[in-house]
Formats: sequence, C-alpha cells, structure tokens
Amino acid sequence: MKDRSKKIWESGYVQVFLLAYLTAMLSFAVLLIRGEGIFTLGNDFNEQQIPFHMLVNRALKSGNTGWNWSIDLGSGLVGAFGFYVLGSPFAWISFLFPPESYPYVTAWLYMAKYAAAAACAYGYLKRFTGKRYAALGAMLYAFSGFQSVNLIFHHFHDAVAFFPLMLSGYEDLREGKKGRLAPAVAVNALVNYYFLIQEVIFLILYFLVREGGHLWKKRKLAGSCMVEGFLGIAMGGVLFLPSVLFTLENPRLSNHLPFSDWLYRGNRDYLQVIRTLLFPGELMNAQSCIKEYDWSSWSSYLPMTGLALPLCYILKKKKDWLAVLLAGGIAITAIPALNCVFGLCSDTNYHRWLYMLILLMSLASAKVAEKREEYPIKGICAALALFMLVLTIGSFWWSEHKYQLINQTDVFLTWSAAGIAGMVLTGLITAAVRSRKRYVICMGTGIFAFCIFTTGMTAWLYQRNSGQSPQEYVERLEAFGQLSLPDERYRIAGSDNTL
Repeated sequence: MKDRSKKIWESGYVQVFLLAYLTAMLSFAVLLIRGEGIFTLGNDFNEQQIPFHMLVNRALKSGNTGWNWSIDLGSGLVGAFGFYVLGSPFAWISFLFPPESYPYVTAWLYMAKYAAAAACAYGYLKRFTGKRYAALGAMLYAFSGFQSVNLIFHHFHDAVAFFPLMLSGYEDLREGKKGRLAPAVAVNALVNYYFLIQEVIFLILYFLVREGGHLWKKRKLAGSCMVEGFLGIAMGGVLFLPSVLFTLENPRLSNHLPFSDWLYRGNRDYLQVIRTLLFPGELMNAQSCIKEYDWSSWSSYLPMTGLALPLCYILKKKKDWLAVLLAGGIAITAIPALNCVFGLCSDTNYHRWLYMLILLMSLASAKVAEKREEYPIKGICAALALFMLVLTIGSFWWSEHKYQLINQTDVFLTWSAAGIAGMVLTGLITAAVRSRKRYVICMGTGIFAFCIFTTGMTAWLYQRNSGQSPQEYVERLEAFGQLSLPDERYRIAGSDNTL
C-alpha cells in the first residue's frame, strides 16, 4: 500500500493537481472574502450557470427528471441541460449539497476544474518532456487566457479539463495500447457534445499532421481511432444523443457564415488577432480596446510566457509536426472561413476551440524551456516586448488621430503592462539563470504569479462590471424562494433567469 501511494505521489499528478487548486484558490480569494463565501461574476454566470445548477439539483431530488415546467415554457430536462449541467462531474458533486448552497459551493468546484485541467494536461505533456517542464506547461494550459475570458461560461471549463485525455488516448493507441481512447471520448461526450464535435475535428487534423506522409501505412491506426471513437460516443450516448437531438430542433443551425465574411477586412480584426495572441485575455462583455465587446471566446494567451516559447519552437523546428500544427492553428484563427469549420460553419464564427491549440502551445513551451540553449528565447522575448510596447503606445496615437481604439484606459494599460512584463521576465530569467533547477523554480514562480494575477483580475473585473454584490445576488435568490404560484402552469416574468 505504501509503495502504491509512493508511486502515485512520484508520478506528479497529485502535486500538479494541488498546485493548480492552490493557484485557483488564491485567484478567487479576494472575491470570496468580499462576498463572505459567495462567489458570483456576472452575465451568464449569474443569470444562467447558478440558476441552472440549482434548478437541476431540485429536479433530480424531487424526481422531476422528464418534462420540466420550470424551463422556459416547459422542456425536457436532459435535452435542455445536457449542454450546461448534467455531463459535468463537478455538478454532480454540487448535488450533494442543498440547491440554495450553490453560490457558496461553486467557487470550490471551479478550483477543482482548474486543478483537473492541469492534471489531465500534465498526463499528456509528460509524454514529451520531463515532469517538471510538463508541470509548467500544465499550468500554462489550465490558466490560459481562454480560461480567463470564459470565466462566466462555467461549463466551458469542463471541456478544457478533460480534452487532454483525448490526445493522451490517441498517443496510447499510437503506441499499441488499445482501449484508452474510447473512455476518453466517452468522458468528453458526456461532458459536452458541442465541444466534442470540435475536438473530433481537431483530432482528425492532429492525426493528419502527426502522421505526415505515412497516412497509408497508418491506415490500421486510423481504423482503430474510428472504432474507439464510435465506441466512446456510444458509451456517452445517454447524454450525447438526447442533447444533439434537442439541439437539432434549433432553427439557428441553418445559419452559416456568409461568403462576404470568409476573410477579415478591417484593421480592427487583425489588431484583435495580434492582441489575443500576445496580451492577457479581455472581458467578453467589456473590452478595454479595439472592440467594445466580443463573445467569441477569443484568447490564447499563456501566463507570463505568452507567444514567445511557441514562436521559438515554430522558428527552430519548421518541419516538425508540432510546429506545423501550431503555425496552422494560428493561421486558422485569423481566417474566418477556416475558423468556422470547428463550429460546423456557423455564422457566429466563435473561437471556442482555441483551448486545443493552447494545449499544443503549452507543449511547445515546455519543450523549449527544457532545452532552452537550443532556442533563441532571449532574442524572441526582446523582439516581442518591443513590438508589444510599440503596439501599446501606437494605440493611443491611433485613438487620437484615426478612430477610437481604447475604451478603458486603466484596464488597457494594466493588461498591456502585464503582457510586456511577462515577455521581459521570460527573457531575463532565461538570460540570468544558468542552473536548470533554479531555472525551473524561477519560471514556475513567475508563471504561478501571472496565473493568479490574470485569472484573479479577470474575475474581479467581471464581478465589478455586474453592478451587483454577491450578497445582493443571494438576497434576490432568497426573495424568489419566498414566492408561490397557484400551480406549475404559471410563470413569473423577469429580466433574467435569477427571478
């Protein structure tokens, strides 16, 4: 028993999970203290995520698992909440508590989502790098800009947490270890059908590039992938199929990206591409610059290191499969006609597949950090820091002489300074620290601090912009609980899902 416990501890999973949990806890600490244990943010988190979890909790405990009159004008529970709640293992943990306690429980479960994302990413990354560097990459993935901007979309973090299992399952299959991809697909099918579709598209792209010119020789591997993929979907079909059938009734599915929008045409769009790669993520409902808002979940920022290490890898390993995937992925984000493929050509043109690219960016970052002497890290960091400084200063000139570019000066300067400081620190640590052990410690400390700052700052801004304190939010929930209706056919008209 002791040997088994020692083996589990030495594998690194427990340490990475605990480190990520601590990081998330420190990120949310200020909001939890101010909220007296209540955790709220704003927009969809307050108006959908919390009420939805409370509704499902009540429905399951009352046995009302079929048609539910509390959903809009009435709807099936599984079809309606297979996307938001029912597939999340963290939601089922919350069902152990009374529905009214969810605003108090949600932060601790959110921390677990970050920890799970780091642990699952670590399992994939350590196949290619040493454990310490895999841990650094896991933190970059779990606390990326994509995670920060999507804080108000609670259920997105489940998909991010378990996606690395898909790539790990594929790598196992590649090594002849069958039977591991299917459960990974099943988990992701249960968690969220929408993201699974994007993940399958990405996995196909991953296979094509990973195997390169050996596709015919890898036909058996392709067949095994298909078999395990279908088996995994069948295993997760209890939620996957009802959710898909429910969604197929949505008339918006017939809306596709018009030909005129296949390419970006304005300077703002290309500035947005650059900023999402180099600087910390913006709030979707109130951006500090370029656009007033953007609901496409567009950020691929890695805490502190940003684009520097992936760019080093691309420039050094031009023909390597990972470099090709990274360069291609970055190009796809800048071309709507390609980007929309992940959303089945929907007219929304969301960037909600970016966490998959971020996992590969984290892998490249870990590999470059592990063999830093082989890569031009100092030069790339210096060039990017200078470029980012010019962009920041130029944005003020642009706003004054061309058209409005900066919406919130204080927030814009905060994020710009953070992005530039991260580049400078990455370059300085690489230049000044010779010892490998100290290098990992210094890089880890810097990434740890940036994870806390970017995640915590984004959460604080979301809550500040909501215009409502956590205590006021809970008071509204309690007031709603005191209302009574003659029977289930009656409704209460309200401006959101809270009341």
